[in-house]
Amino acid sequence: MNSTPLPPPPPPTPSGSPPPLGMADFFALEAGEYLERLDAVLQAPEGTSPAAEEFVRLSRALRGAALMASRQPIARAAAGLESLARAIREQRRSWDAGTRQIAIRAVDDLKIFIRTAANWTDADTAKAEALGSQLDQLAGRASAQIRAAEALGLDAGARAFIAREGAAIASSLDRAGQTMRANPAALDSATARTRRAERPAAAPRSPRGNRANRRRAGEDGDRPAHGGRFLPGGRRCDLEGGA
Repeated sequence: MNSTPLPPPPPPTPSGSPPPLGMADFFALEAGEYLERLDAVLQAPEGTSPAAEEFVRLSRALRGAALMASRQPIARAAAGLESLARAIREQRRSWDAGTRQIAIRAVDDLKIFIRTAANWTDADTAKAEALGSQLDQLAGRASAQIRAAEALGLDAGARAFIAREGAAIASSLDRAGQTMRANPAALDSATARTRRAERPAAAPRSPRGNRANRRRAGEDGDRPAHGGRFLPGGRRCDLEGGA
């Protein structure tokens, strides 16, 4: 099945150098790369399952890119594709001709969404929501984040915030895991810093208590021996020796 081509790159400036990329352009390039790689994964011969781990990873990366670019409807559609990819990986959904066709069509629809992102309309939002719901149903369940948000009675904005923050945390953990695998010594250093940070700090002493302690210490040090006492003027009188 022929896939929908991606939009051409922006034309060069009169000086010959391409214009600087904005956030929308960067998102289009990043998402376009993920979709092209997804296309290649889904073009596995009939009767052969796609690379499930790569399917999940690319779908998750596409969803994260859409969230970082504040393209929530596109992220919703990508989340549905990710749900389907997880169902394939966990063998909750068989990879038959019908599933393959729906997955390829979903990637084509997402390419159209990327191309029209600059001129997004409410109709596009409805299409993206419908695509995400269709893919969720095909996967057999909604994503964990959406199910948890709906159980709490959160609105669409709150669900989008949870999904965006969750994707950011997952991305940070993934980078941290890669760093630890590349440099195991970093794990020991991070663990040591964490343990030092977890040590309880010493309770601050009360200034009033400190002054009282010093006053008592001074009185004890200046007190005459043998039960003596102080006379007016600071003179000391010992009971045994007189003034």
